[in-house]
Amino acid sequence: VEGGMVNAYGYVFNFLAIPYSVDSLLPKLSFVGLLLVFCWRLIVSQPTKKTRSLILFLCINPFTISTIAVYGFIDGMCSLLLGLALLELNSNNAISSVKSGALLALSTLTKFYSIVALPLMLLVCWESDSLKGFLKGYLFTFIITLTVSYVLWGDAILAPLMFAKGRDPSFLTIWKYVSHPEL
Repeated sequence: VEGGMVNAYGYVFNFLAIPYSVDSLLPKLSFVGLLLVFCWRLIVSQPTKKTRSLILFLCINPFTISTIAVYGFIDGMCSLLLGLALLELNSNNAISSVKSGALLALSTLTKFYSIVALPLMLLVCWESDSLKGFLKGYLFTFIITLTVSYVLWGDAILAPLMFAKGRDPSFLTIWKYVSHPEL
């Protein structure tokens, strides 16, 4: 990709170039902000004070915050978006199912591996009669993000898929051992 770097990240990753161009710490601050939103949402969903205290302890874990500060892992953003999608799905109302679909689409478009949650979430939505709202949120967010990405970057948006297809699995992934059982 001319003027850029080829990677296996999704289309949301490209949008982080905008705050990065203002200041290199802004994407990391957005990761921390997303962590705080996730922690708050998780804490308020817990019924007992003891459970809330445990969740708060896990959320302010120095390892999580320091890895964001040092490395700015995009994987954390993907996981937090997926976690928020699951929490919203648990709310069992029409607006939450739309938000859940939108959050899963953003997670999928951040790193593609979160798509593995889609079939299970579709099944849960189908059983709770919230499938229509979930699909609206998912497809609308997915299509709008892809469309804006295509308008901004053209055919270069296919580069992550081609890059991921052509590379060997990284060291810390189960796919390395599935695709190379001799290891």
